[in-house]
Parts: sequence; C-alpha cells; structure tokens
Amino acid sequence: MVQENSSEQISIVDGQYLIHIEFVEMRMSLWVGVFSIENMQTKEVILNFKRHNFHFLTVKEIENTVVIVFQIYPNGQNQYEMSINFDLEQIALFGKIYNFMEYNNSFVI
Repeated sequence: MVQENSSEQISIVDGQYLIHIEFVEMRMSLWVGVFSIENMQTKEVILNFKRHNFHFLTVKEIENTVVIVFQIYPNGQNQYEMSINFDLEQIALFGKIYNFMEYNNSFVI
C-alpha cells in the first residue's frame, strides 16, 4: 500500500543522476509513480516527466544509456521504453530523438 506523499529515489550512472519517483493518488486507491531526473552535481531537474503522468516501472543501465520502462496513466495497459543518453543529452521516446532542452520545453503527448 502506498502512503500519501510517498516517494522513492534511485541513483543512476554511478551516482551522477537521481530518479525521483513521487506517488500521486489519481483516483481512490490508484497510485501513479510520476518521476523526474536530477543532476546530482548541480541539483537541477534535467528531465521532468511528471506533467505527462508517466508511471515509472523499472530502470536499467546499458553502457552510457539508461532505459526506463513506464506506463501512461490512465491507459496503463501498455508498457513503453525511453532511452536516455546523458553524454549526448538526448532522449529517445516514441520513435523520436529529442535533446533535453527540446523535450523539456516542447514535448506534448
């Protein structure tokens, strides 16, 4: 059971970045783990996925790329993957590649 105002943090890329997962109640007893990624050196949120209601499922690291598996609330039946390359500051999502600035400023589902 998820507690109100519950959150979780996952360190990635040898501690250089942190995934913040915040559990938000969308409907009675339906919790969605919305998330963002912070640069640990600058303490800046570099990617914010919370506004899209992406529900975090898992993360894996493959060389210099981080792959996040997620669902989209309220259509949570399908699972999606995004690949994040921190060296190139790029994110591959839904068949397109965005740089971090472009994603944060203009991405709309």
